[in-house]
Amino acid sequence: RDAGVLQAYGLYVAKLGDVDTARDLLSRATEVNKRHAAAWQAWGVLEVNEGNPEQARSIFQQGIWACAQVGGCQSGGYSCARLWQ
Repeated sequence: RDAGVLQAYGLYVAKLGDVDTARDLLSRATEVNKRHAAAWQAWGVLEVNEGNPEQARSIFQQGIWACAQVGGCQSGGYSCARLWQ
């Protein structure tokens, strides 16, 4: 229910080597809060590290589109721009 918790747990699980579960957790984080830039970034970086640059590019693009949506949100602007760094 909390994208930040799912993101942190996904990163922890990835560090332990369970990439499939990490993907699931990061995907769920982006579903819980589509504008949570850090979750999109973490998922994209995970895919880069796993040798999936095209998947990472797609994830980064989805995150940018989601974060750029107009409306009150906890992420956007600078947080959205971080996805490109």
